[in-house]
Amino acid sequence: MVLFYFRHHYHTLDGTFIPEARLPPMILGSIMVPIGMLWFAWTATPDISWASPVCASILIGCGMYLLFIQGFNYFVDNYTSMANSAIRVNRSMRSVFGDVFPLFANQMVQALGVAQTTTILGAFSAALMPVPI
Repeated sequence: MVLFYFRHHYHTLDGTFIPEARLPPMILGSIMVPIGMLWFAWTATPDISWASPVCASILIGCGMYLLFIQGFNYFVDNYTSMANSAIRVNRSMRSVFGDVFPLFANQMVQALGVAQTTTILGAFSAALMPVPI
């Protein structure tokens, strides 16, 4: 049933895929990530059961998966002849952020604690929520 829905609503009559059809799952993912991060931030304390932060991490993981996979699919569908270059730019930006964040992440967690640090990152991801729209 889901496959029929995707085939019917996300393809044109000649069978080509509509790139903007990738955006609704990305919007869902952009909502799931800040909710999961804030949930994790407010429950990652020793006096709260371990199950709550684990459930929040699952929500974060599902949201990131939706954003990551649908983002790549959007690049491929939208930039068909230059998809390789678009994915390379995306990978380069992820590498830059992956290289820079460890430079200050340990100091931030030690100075603010897990709860405040994750709340700041959750607020930052909430501010980026409109990007897929």
